[in-house]
Amino acid sequence: MKTRSTAHHTATAALVGALLILAACGLAACGGDDSATPGPTVTVTVAPSASGSGKASGSPSPKATVAAKKQLAIAAASGAKANGISILSSTGAVKQLVAPKAGVIADLAWAPDAARLAYVQAKSMSTGNGLVMVYDLASASAKPVLIGGAKPYAVAGFTWVAPTRMIVAAFTAKGTTWQTNATMFLCDVAAGTSKVAKDSGGATIKGVWPSASADSTAVAFVRFGSTSGSDKVQDLMLFKTDTLAVKKVAHGSVSTDFDSDAFGLPSISPDGSLIYTVAHGSDIGFSCTVYKVAGGKALKTGQMVYPCNGSWDAGSGRLAFGGGPGSGSGLVDGINVWKPGSTSAEMILSYKKLYISSLAWTPKGKQIVFSKSKSYPMNSDLWVVNADGSSPHLLLKNGSEPACAEAPISFK
Repeated sequence: MKTRSTAHHTATAALVGALLILAACGLAACGGDDSATPGPTVTVTVAPSASGSGKASGSPSPKATVAAKKQLAIAAASGAKANGISILSSTGAVKQLVAPKAGVIADLAWAPDAARLAYVQAKSMSTGNGLVMVYDLASASAKPVLIGGAKPYAVAGFTWVAPTRMIVAAFTAKGTTWQTNATMFLCDVAAGTSKVAKDSGGATIKGVWPSASADSTAVAFVRFGSTSGSDKVQDLMLFKTDTLAVKKVAHGSVSTDFDSDAFGLPSISPDGSLIYTVAHGSDIGFSCTVYKVAGGKALKTGQMVYPCNGSWDAGSGRLAFGGGPGSGSGLVDGINVWKPGSTSAEMILSYKKLYISSLAWTPKGKQIVFSKSKSYPMNSDLWVVNADGSSPHLLLKNGSEPACAEAPISFK
């Protein structure tokens, strides 16, 4: 999702120190904890634990959550309006973490230690004026991420870079946000503080849709440039958190007349060497590309329909993404899996006249959780399928935006 003022100067040396600490902290937002005792995989249809009514059980108490051991937790935007959050276990239990409220919820992402869950909450995703919210399992409460002590006007993406810290691309004043660069802020969600992220030359880092590697040493993002006629520059960028160096990975342009992107939905690989993007829009069609940070392309698909976000398996480095062939008879959408080094992706699951709108790997890389619907991208149901495409089955009615981790949570 693409929701995916000038602050005071921050000393470069201080930011170097802070980001070096972040770089040592380890896992991707949805990667789980592979050092923990292996958790069971989801192999049965999930049914609500409270009753057969389909209603989820109540939120956990802070005391129970603090003492809870890590286990597989699948977070999803839930409800007919996707305005609540439910957590599913491997045994079929369902717990409502965030009660449904006005608006819509998207972009769920677990912190590296899975003690917190971040998400965007907005009145409407079409406005792009959502807030980044963080639910703390220990306190059983959610708070907005503040910029300079205030709520930002709008956000253009976020990414975790440590258990309590994230980079948020935010607009702090009203105005047109489409095809406009946001300011990148380094936010400490525990302390409630934020500071402008700066590069090695002391310049403020600006762009949209940041995505951090599993070890937090690299952050991919998109930057808009100058406009010439009806075209606007759009570059795929990389920020190295250890050296504070910023480099251009790929260059493109988009039409200012259409809702289009040359590098939409960027997602960086666990080792920071590859970046998945989606090119889409009325003037450029749809296709998926994996760019090499060192230069060149590792994967380029043909014309596609309805491509969705990419999810990297932290263990094997495989990439899963949604989308179907852009030609032929009948609409086909599905799940594609690509192994680095391969020349093409394999479609492991396909549907006619149904849509895959979001997906995520389970922590051990054995299965993929995905949302499927009849009316793209709303009114989705949450499903799971084995990594080879076998045994797809329903997990949760009215569920989308999955995020998977080994989290310290109790379903009792």
